[in-house]
Amino acid sequence: MIQAAPNMVVGTPAPAPQTTLIMPGQAVPLAPAAYGAPMGNWTSPVYPALNSSDSLVTSGPGSVEKLLVAGRPGLTLWSEPGSANQMGPGGVQATPPPEPEGPWTLGGDLEKYRAHAVKDGSRNSGENLKKALERTGMTLGDGVNIFVLGYASDRAKPFRQNDGKGLLDQPGKVPAAAGATIGSLGVGLYSLADLLTLNALPDPNTPVYTDNNPLVRPVVFAGRTVHGVWKTTEEVGNAVTWGLFDNVTGCIGLVIEDIVEVVKHAGEAVTNVARAPFHLAAGKKKIEGTDRALDWILLVPLEMASNAVEMKGFANMQDYKTAFREKGVIGSVLEFGGSTYIVYRAVDELVDRHRDRHHQDQNQDDGSGGGDTPEPPADDIPVDSPDDVWFFWSSDGIPVQG
Repeated sequence: MIQAAPNMVVGTPAPAPQTTLIMPGQAVPLAPAAYGAPMGNWTSPVYPALNSSDSLVTSGPGSVEKLLVAGRPGLTLWSEPGSANQMGPGGVQATPPPEPEGPWTLGGDLEKYRAHAVKDGSRNSGENLKKALERTGMTLGDGVNIFVLGYASDRAKPFRQNDGKGLLDQPGKVPAAAGATIGSLGVGLYSLADLLTLNALPDPNTPVYTDNNPLVRPVVFAGRTVHGVWKTTEEVGNAVTWGLFDNVTGCIGLVIEDIVEVVKHAGEAVTNVARAPFHLAAGKKKIEGTDRALDWILLVPLEMASNAVEMKGFANMQDYKTAFREKGVIGSVLEFGGSTYIVYRAVDELVDRHRDRHHQDQNQDDGSGGGDTPEPPADDIPVDSPDDVWFFWSSDGIPVQG
């Protein structure tokens, strides 16, 4: 028998920790008190972020496998070793912060576009020809889609989502698109005034405005305005055609993109032939540096020209985060400039043709209007001549008026 001291409290010994063997496919028993997580969000270091409200957690064998197949949000699949042990406060799985891109530099920004040109194209002529042939086949399929309203292949599936829905079915789409366009135009004009005043105006509480540099903001909102004008036109067309307008225009855009891509890849297949003599002159150790320099001459111009024709300059401004990350700010802005110039030239040509046609119609109306006094024939028009006209014949037989 053990005698305890007067000030000593004898407690029951703590039970030994129990070890549970978890078999594959078995539901994981979670202890909220062990990890300090609230009852509504139980967390396990092995299977993090499993909610107690999720029916798959307590559905018996194969629950985790079902969650993986279903692609449910919240389940973290760690691809790096040791990441499963990174626990945050309260036992919640700690998500590693995204790596910062670092300060913007001119060389790094230009390098993004060069790398994008290599990725989208190729340094190998054989690979270029393969991509050109693939695009040729896609051109045929997309061409058929134009005549069957996008039902020939899955590439046009996004255009078929609103088929059969007219103005009465979706009455708010046209006002929403028009409102977004007007908003982009207004903020764009404000950003231009802010730039002229050396960024002295207060910044609007919009992510697009605060994310971008004052020099880039007017370009971003200009691209979004042009994109919004087309989107509004598309919604108006869909409203009066029960969603079939974008089926035709979208498939036409796919065909144009395919043709431009075929020309681009075929051109790169020809220009890449010039790499061979440079490789021989540079040697094996300097091939990569030589290829990087040749990329700016052989790949970048074709990539930029093709993207400008495909109107990707406006898409860059709509999804500026992806564009700036993959192509860089300068490359994205240059593509926008190319697309803008092409649209300007097209609109200017249409205006000139309309003006010429209007003038022709007006002249025809004036000629056919018929006055009260018809014009006399040319033979009856009197010709004024001086009273005395003398002709002298030169020695060469040429008459000379005197």
